[in-house]
Amino acid sequence: MGDIMGSQIYEIENLESARKYLTQTAEHIILSNPAGSTKYYGMRVIDYIFKTLKDEFPDKIDGVIVDAYDDYSALITAQQLGYDKIKYTAIDF
Repeated sequence: MGDIMGSQIYEIENLESARKYLTQTAEHIILSNPAGSTKYYGMRVIDYIFKTLKDEFPDKIDGVIVDAYDDYSALITAQQLGYDKIKYTAIDF
């Protein structure tokens, strides 16, 4: 986890552990995914997890940062899904 403008960054491992963390924390957080996770989950699954958590915990989630790492197809898919904060290797969009 990191810190951006007062909000903690929480890297989701999976939906179950993220729900558990969000239930227990009182902090506002920014969701992100681990580098490389778009290759084994796929960007659409990451999107589903982000949207599910935002629906279930709207008062705790301040935003989302997609980490596409070196996965070009995840970068394009994230852009098409409307994400505006995307990390792609050394380039931030």
